[in-house]
Amino acid sequence: MKKEILTEILTKAIERAIDNGYAPENWHKHIKGKYQVLVCEFGMIKLYMRFGNNSGDEMVNYYDSYRVIFSHEFAKAFWEKGWQHHLANMVLEEDPILYLSKFIH
Repeated sequence: MKKEILTEILTKAIERAIDNGYAPENWHKHIKGKYQVLVCEFGMIKLYMRFGNNSGDEMVNYYDSYRVIFSHEFAKAFWEKGWQHHLANMVLEEDPILYLSKFIH
């Protein structure tokens, strides 16, 4: 599958999980702000957040995409109900990102 499509699926999945309360490791959960998810080369996710009106009020963190999507915290936020079942199924898939695409509307 084309890299651009996989990137779009992954981006939508992470945005959905964040909207449902997911906060990646080392992310400042207490800071409220607008998140922008940018998926980068080599399976890395770049999360950008602006939390103020000043250009200096921003934060960028990088994460391994597979470490994120296979984490319990992500799965709980993405699926909410039945997350353990879906996480187990995703492990068995040849391309776990395609498995996520079944649940993005």
